[in-house]
Amino acid sequence: MVVAPGISPSLIPSGANATSSIMADPCFINDAGIQSLCGSQGTSYSTPICNGIAACVISADGRMVNWPEKVRAVILATAQNLDFNYWNYQQDGRDGAGVVCGTDAVLLAKNHTTIAGPNNTAAPLGICVGSLTTSFQNQGMQFNITIPNPKPSGHHLRVVLTWDSSPSTSNGTNDLSDLDLYMYGNNSGYNSFSYESNVEMVDVPASDLTSGTTYAATVYGSTMRIPSYANVSFIYYALAWTWVKDQAR
Repeated sequence: MVVAPGISPSLIPSGANATSSIMADPCFINDAGIQSLCGSQGTSYSTPICNGIAACVISADGRMVNWPEKVRAVILATAQNLDFNYWNYQQDGRDGAGVVCGTDAVLLAKNHTTIAGPNNTAAPLGICVGSLTTSFQNQGMQFNITIPNPKPSGHHLRVVLTWDSSPSTSNGTNDLSDLDLYMYGNNSGYNSFSYESNVEMVDVPASDLTSGTTYAATVYGSTMRIPSYANVSFIYYALAWTWVKDQAR
């Protein structure tokens, strides 16, 4: 659950000195979009900050309780980009990268629509959790996303997929299934199909989406690895979508 600077997927919680006058702001981004000292002190400060934000997300809404997959997806989906507008699916190490935004994570936890499963009634903000077995390999499932009218100014749509690995307590291995995420806007396709982590995400520009229209995000089972030694026959996944600032500067 805990992620910190320099670890893929990379989230950057605050890391300023304890004497900082802005220590109370977990993202170190003020209303004017000014960012300061994020992650500068490494994991000794940033890890407990990230844990604290996770606790806030869980306490914000009862639907988050007992679902670490939901919490992870929410924190990744609401992280704010300081480098450039959109993530590059070809850079696996950047999946989920951004400055943790505790406020937006809590708001998504409170205000999302619970999605029971694929082929859902379209929703503007959604979180779905479920389980997948080895039979999902080479299979797909579709989730329907409706675009608000008007679209949030200065924001774009982000869809995040995360899932569990299958650790072994006996032979020290951790098998990871490979899932992919696809979505199409009006003119372009957006996809994320890295194979070295259990996070996929797509950022879709608002300019490629029409207000009031429904679009589909598709999860595809590329390779399912659920070995017998894991003592389970399935893995949990979470899919979340929300609107995030184009650039938090």
